[in-house]
Amino acid sequence: MRFAAACLLIASAAIATTLHVPAEYPSIQDAIDSAVDGDTVLVGPGSYHGIDFLGKGIVVTSEQGPGCTSIGRGPLYSSYGNVQIMNGETSSAVLEGFEISDGGRGVYIENCSPIVRGNVIIDNSGAIYGAGIYVSGPSPVIENNLILNNNAIGGSYSAFGGGIFCNYGSAQIHNNVIACNVSFCGAGVTCSGGGHPVFTNDTIVYNTIVDLWGGAFHLYYDSDTYVTVRNCILWGNLYDEATVEEGTLDIAWSDIGGGQDSIDVWGGGQLVWGEGNIDANPLFFAGPMSDYHLDTETSPCIDAGDPSPAYYDPEDPANPGYALWPALGTVRNDMGAYGGQGAFYWVGVTEEPAPPVGDATLASFPNPFSSMTAVIFQLPEPGIAELQVFDAAGRLVETLADGEFDTDPQAIVFYASDLPSSVYLCRLQAGASSATARVVLIR
Repeated sequence: MRFAAACLLIASAAIATTLHVPAEYPSIQDAIDSAVDGDTVLVGPGSYHGIDFLGKGIVVTSEQGPGCTSIGRGPLYSSYGNVQIMNGETSSAVLEGFEISDGGRGVYIENCSPIVRGNVIIDNSGAIYGAGIYVSGPSPVIENNLILNNNAIGGSYSAFGGGIFCNYGSAQIHNNVIACNVSFCGAGVTCSGGGHPVFTNDTIVYNTIVDLWGGAFHLYYDSDTYVTVRNCILWGNLYDEATVEEGTLDIAWSDIGGGQDSIDVWGGGQLVWGEGNIDANPLFFAGPMSDYHLDTETSPCIDAGDPSPAYYDPEDPANPGYALWPALGTVRNDMGAYGGQGAFYWVGVTEEPAPPVGDATLASFPNPFSSMTAVIFQLPEPGIAELQVFDAAGRLVETLADGEFDTDPQAIVFYASDLPSSVYLCRLQAGASSATARVVLIR
């Protein structure tokens, strides 16, 4: 009987196949329904509806990446998320290469251990636990994703985890950009339920709590929750970088805006402040994958992560001892999403980094504000410039300026008396020069 079972397994592996969408199946779900363990569902460019992995050990991936292939709100699965993985899937279940947007929640993972890799999870709103990703399970892997502009408020003052809500289990979360998400608590990440997640080489920046606690991290509810953070960047998150209400936050070799004082520990919370932490502007510039690459020449996060070889950046075979771009400097770990071993995923996206944006500057005062704020910009040279305001879902709210300007500082008043409390993004474009700034409206 054992021999017969082994033969069946070999036969199953031998007939694993690729199911093509839409050439062979009109929808991703139709292909998943027909797939068996070991199959690959390969999805061509287009916009598709929500999906459920149905417990299958399959790879669901796109042909041309998230810039061309999206999964939006689906009538059958929107109550959980655009993508559901919740039926005991193992690491043989892989979701890769999609834009996942326009849902109450982007991805819902429960009681399973899939791999979610290389997606852009953006502009999801309404779920009160994890608008970008809800994750729980023995050992799921969340890696190399851009998790942006998700809003977990949903009308509730008990909303947690704009980017990620991490419940029990031991999720491995690394080399992600988690930015500009919004919630009442834990706008970047909320961890609870006695879980032991590990965050390595994540960039968690510019997330905003509207009312309560924890811009980058919020730990609560269970004293057994233990969160390990290594080689990460926590910067520009409003208000505190982290709050630890219950459980333990263990952080080392990371760039923390405001240092240890920016982590609020109270109730039954504990902080393990390890070695190697710094408090320095990471100096981002816009690269081909996201706006959060490190400045090639000046970022203090280059070669500043854990010096252990286990965390080394990929080595450039043409320059032994030096990192392979997008990692920078030597092979010692660069803090943030584009350093460490997980940076291998980004290699080959482009051979060279995009040039930095120009020297245009943009700021606002006051910020946060209650009804109006002055948006101040200055161009590096005279020219045509456009200044626009977008909401947290990326929708254009108002064009504040569109015309020709000299190099003198310009101040434009943004009147927001009719807008709801939220985070808004001001974006200045002047030829090849650009700049962005967040403004926070609080009633």
